[in-house]
Amino acid sequence: MREGAEVSASIVFAEIPTAGLTRNIKSIGVDAYVDKNVQFLRHPEKMSIGAMVIIKEGARLCVTNPDARLTIGDWTTVGYHTFIFANCSIEIGDNCLIAPFCYLVDTNHGFRRNQLIREQPMSSSPIRIGDDV
Repeated sequence: MREGAEVSASIVFAEIPTAGLTRNIKSIGVDAYVDKNVQFLRHPEKMSIGAMVIIKEGARLCVTNPDARLTIGDWTTVGYHTFIFANCSIEIGDNCLIAPFCYLVDTNHGFRRNQLIREQPMSSSPIRIGDDV
């Protein structure tokens, strides 16, 4: 385990090997449940997952750069095949239910005509979902 990581001994995984799946995540609360085929992408060391969180099958959580962060509060459920991409900051409060197939991203790009999409300016703003949403 990476020095400085905080991982509870009671994380529950569904029918998947635990080796490597959450090794670099900054912190994971007690009794967090990670279903099969969940991926923590790019900068998991910038993710904090609360106690009793459920992350369902097929979810993708990605912090896209070392200056961004993703926080999920206690007792929150992230639904099947939900994608959460943080380029700036995404914070989800306690006791939230994120439905299946949601896509949360805190970044957008320009859409000018006659300019390549990769050359369009990017804009990012934090997303904050409060408690009990």
